Amino acid sequence: HCIECHGAGKPQGGVDTTTVAKMMASKGKVLVPGKPDESDLYTSIVEREMPKDRKKPSDAELLLIRNWILSGAKE
Repeated sequence: HCIECHGAGKPQGGVDTTTVAKMMASKGKVLVPGKPDESDLYTSIVEREMPKDRKKPSDAELLLIRNWILSGAKE
């Protein structure tokens, strides 16, 4: 859901979601390992800001993202 706009090439908004390292180096607090509620990656989806004009992640996918961040967001 994220990679189309925030992936290879020129990632939009200064956010690159292709690797954990690139998320950590991106503009803002994209990923805060162990803290999904402080991670823009998670909160922007929960608040339905992202992805824009695309299919939103399912509740199961959102839970997977949350649990991944909670567990330390390993590569």
